[in-house]
Amino acid sequence: LKAWLKIWTPARGSCGTGSMAAMAKQERYQLLEAAICNLENMNNGRSKSQQDLCQDLCEIAGKWPEEDEDEDHEAASSGIFLRLEEALLKLPPGVQQQVVASFRPLKAEVSRRLAEWTNEFNDWLNEAGQMQSSKLQQTQQTQHLGELLQEVESSPQLLWYRQCPKARVKTKFLMAVASLVRALTQGSPLVKPWVEQHPALQSLAQKIMKRLFVLPGLGNILETWHDGSLACYNATLSLAAQRAADKMRDDLQVSLVSAVKRATANTGDEKLRGPKQALQLQMRDWPMSGCPLARALLEFLKSHAVDLGDLGRPSLREIPPHSLKPATLRNLLSRLDAFDLVGPGPISLVRLRFEAVAALAYKAVGTKPKARAAPPVTMSPPQASGPSGPSGQVPETNMD
Repeated sequence: LKAWLKIWTPARGSCGTGSMAAMAKQERYQLLEAAICNLENMNNGRSKSQQDLCQDLCEIAGKWPEEDEDEDHEAASSGIFLRLEEALLKLPPGVQQQVVASFRPLKAEVSRRLAEWTNEFNDWLNEAGQMQSSKLQQTQQTQHLGELLQEVESSPQLLWYRQCPKARVKTKFLMAVASLVRALTQGSPLVKPWVEQHPALQSLAQKIMKRLFVLPGLGNILETWHDGSLACYNATLSLAAQRAADKMRDDLQVSLVSAVKRATANTGDEKLRGPKQALQLQMRDWPMSGCPLARALLEFLKSHAVDLGDLGRPSLREIPPHSLKPATLRNLLSRLDAFDLVGPGPISLVRLRFEAVAALAYKAVGTKPKARAAPPVTMSPPQASGPSGPSGQVPETNMD
């Protein structure tokens, strides 16, 4: 009997622990359900005060496990947190923030939605930079952006973005919003055709901007914050580009020259031909989405990040899309042999130098440009009147 008890006692203890966990879980859901019902009935005079409701919800949040994928999946399936999100909107903004900050599942949902919207905004700007988009594609992309902005503007997660537990996710979201809003509202040539098709895009962007970048006592800080962020990111990009030019000049130039050649191949556009048929490309204004040179530079820096060494903070991995400014790219191209910059200002015409490009091509195959063969020298017969001929001039030769 004693041996039998020794065998079965751990199993009985385990069953007891599992039963207690199930009971605690059931209690949490019952308490949360009751609190949501109180919120939903708050305006009919039969519910608790706002302060009591907030205290109850924070106490329930304290009972929630830190990490439990199974329970999170079950909660998502039941829709109980969706009901809580809708009910919380009845409370004052400060109380909403307090409750959201207490519930791990609510904070996780904020983080998930911010990351999702960030990718959507950045992808849209990338697609807007593709010049080969058809009219139908442009219309579809414009409609998609309008629907996305409406979704973001009406979502409670936009109100609670400060409760995102991941600072990097929050920063990337703010940067993506700021880039898109400035492109839409400040007449960027990249998105001007899209705004003309859908004027409501600007008003939706303005609403989101006011939610995020208009602060009490400070007003609209969008441009100040965004310009400061771009300056910080471009300091890293400029340092990385400088090191690449110093350590891997030929490889970098080959990558950038190839980008120009691909962009100008088989287009038939005379604007892409300069004097003596030299290939040339117009740099784009910010945001430089779709600019072949910008894309080639960023891809090169990313693929050679290890060779560039420590760049400090922010690192290349931390730099969001659409951060490169035209002036940063122009400064790099001015240091390279293969490019001429035509025109003043950061938005220049970039023209390839034939001799430098040819030298790069020969380096790539390990040879040097072949000099033309010199013809044989033909000398005039010496004259008695002097060592330099009858007129005192050096005899002509057929050498080039």
